[in-house]
Amino acid sequence: MVPRPCTIHRIRCFIDSKKESVLVYISEPYLLFAAVAVAVNPQDRRYRKMIGKKIIIPLINRIVPIVGDESINTDLYNGIKLITPCHDRNSLAIAQRHNLPVDIFAINAKGIFTEHASVYQ
Repeated sequence: MVPRPCTIHRIRCFIDSKKESVLVYISEPYLLFAAVAVAVNPQDRRYRKMIGKKIIIPLINRIVPIVGDESINTDLYNGIKLITPCHDRNSLAIAQRHNLPVDIFAINAKGIFTEHASVYQ
């Protein structure tokens, strides 16, 4: 079986002041619903000033923190990682290091969106 190429989606997210925004790259759009933070590398000059601010996740208007974590690859996509702890191990490790919630699921075992994915929060 040949693995299918991964489609990368660009999502524009506004910083809490709504005067500036950044592009966040994700492989699966449903991950937006399970996001608990956005991480950047504190050594990255482009985003260093954003650490400690909040970012607005589109569609659901959830406000999550921007954390600095040295594990973020500044060359991968644009150096910004959406943190979804229940989706991958790297996100889980970052969430644990920054005391972020780790139990937000966007889709339950029956394949139905959870209350965390609700646009009416």
